[in-house]
Amino acid sequence: MSYITDFHTHIGLKLANNENIKDLWVFEENKPPRRFFFFFNFWKNFFLKQTYTQYATFTQCNLENCVDGHLRVQICSIYPIERQYINRKNFWLLLMASLTFFTKTFPFIPIFMKKRNVLFSLAQIVIGISKKRSEEIWKEQKSLDNRIDYFKDYLKELQVLKDAQNSKSNKPQYAQNTFKLVRNYEEFQANIQNKNVLLGIISAEGIHSFGDYKLKHLFRDTSIESISDSERQKLLLSMRRNIDKVKKKDAFSPFYVTFAHHYNNLFCGHSKSFKFPITLFFKQKNALDKGLYSYGEQIIRSLLERGPEKRRVLIDIKHMSIETRKDFYKIIDEYNKDVAFEDFQNKVPIISSHTAVNGNTTWEASVKLACKKEANKGYVSRCDVNVCDEDILQIYKSSGIIGILMHDGRMPGKKYLKKLKALKEQPKERMLLQQQLFLTNVYHIIHVLYQKDLKDGMWDIITLGSDMDGLIDPFDDYTTAGDLLAFRNHIWEYLDNYETIPEDYHIVNLMKSPDGNIKLSLDELNALNMGLSTTEIVNRIFYKNFDLFLSRYFTDNYLFGN
Repeated sequence: MSYITDFHTHIGLKLANNENIKDLWVFEENKPPRRFFFFFNFWKNFFLKQTYTQYATFTQCNLENCVDGHLRVQICSIYPIERQYINRKNFWLLLMASLTFFTKTFPFIPIFMKKRNVLFSLAQIVIGISKKRSEEIWKEQKSLDNRIDYFKDYLKELQVLKDAQNSKSNKPQYAQNTFKLVRNYEEFQANIQNKNVLLGIISAEGIHSFGDYKLKHLFRDTSIESISDSERQKLLLSMRRNIDKVKKKDAFSPFYVTFAHHYNNLFCGHSKSFKFPITLFFKQKNALDKGLYSYGEQIIRSLLERGPEKRRVLIDIKHMSIETRKDFYKIIDEYNKDVAFEDFQNKVPIISSHTAVNGNTTWEASVKLACKKEANKGYVSRCDVNVCDEDILQIYKSSGIIGILMHDGRMPGKKYLKKLKALKEQPKERMLLQQQLFLTNVYHIIHVLYQKDLKDGMWDIITLGSDMDGLIDPFDDYTTAGDLLAFRNHIWEYLDNYETIPEDYHIVNLMKSPDGNIKLSLDELNALNMGLSTTEIVNRIFYKNFDLFLSRYFTDNYLFGN
């Protein structure tokens, strides 16, 4: 067993947006917001319990945790916070504020809590940002004619990561460890042999990261094609200018960009990613489920362009709507036309950096279920934000990669969650259930490819993409990067002792049973393993496939087309 890698984390997000978190090394907890409801348990349980107790209100992949969990390499996703989170106009927010008539705050008892304070507390819980940062975003909305330059936020978080380079912890047990950003595979190879060095690779979450927007266009149901010519040119100019900056040869360029995210970016549609009751306050309706707009295609092509002084930036499909994904696949098919399967120098791989499987066979089935009530009844969530079998085939065809989440919010359906709740006082069985969920995702991907007789390289496309320090509800027993070593070892033990594990905790055969009733037999598991040992499979998931992908697509030769 070797080190562990993670294809998608947000190590700098909380530090860049919370003045109370001052160090990338140490574990920090967000101070819990003042309880809204003092007398009425119904409201406290309905609201606070379903938010504060679910989201990771602490740093997950701070560097000391990374050392403890043997997380040596992570792709550090930079995320300028979308302004639609702090939205002044919301009926449910007003109602929630009104109900705080019953709030008791010593020595004063206010008649009403300002709705902005309710929203600030929500943002503190869900995103991890401070009240001060929330107030800054709130004040920006004094006029929706104000402009937001997201690239300034991008550069601020990038600077947090750059400043952490060569820094050290104050604790003696971590004094020998340090952090370093790498620009390419050559730098990666030069540093990975030093066991005391933690490595970071930059990515960006959301194409909005490079845009200068007028607020009113973000809050209204508009696309770049529907705004005025002058505003469109301003936005496109800012995008192209900033993308050119991050593509320069000596820059810490993003390895990939997660093109869509939670809200309208004017260039493409996104998938629904929040669940009730959060959806009452964080509304994703604008551009939900829309396709790729024509100017979005231009931006994708500018990211993928490469030359002696222009570095290629790959595209991540996570959060794209089904329609946007289908449009994007057509573009990639054009790039990869007549390119041999293993001609990696000339391939454009499709990335799904932090996702789960939904068990749907087709895009049509995913669209039909969307994220409606029926989508969450079974063992896994069948919401369209997760990948279906057709997505898996597209990613494989492009020699791409899929990062599997560790997320109790987006991965499971109600059947799993009901069982998880019943095992609250049984830690051994609860951990088995979380291992089962993770491996059900892994083996469904393999099963899809195996059934299509796409066995060449099928075990090369899966890795860990935890999304730690993002907006996630982490696994109950593996909450931080410090738990990753134990998680990897438990996955190894699970697979190596599959025959002795109670059948109820065996890997679910989603092909036959989306509700989780039919499990993979030992013979079926061995067939899917294709002769690989447990150690080889675990190593592929937790570091080898990450390394392999870097060796193909993170070299200067590939990125600049030399």
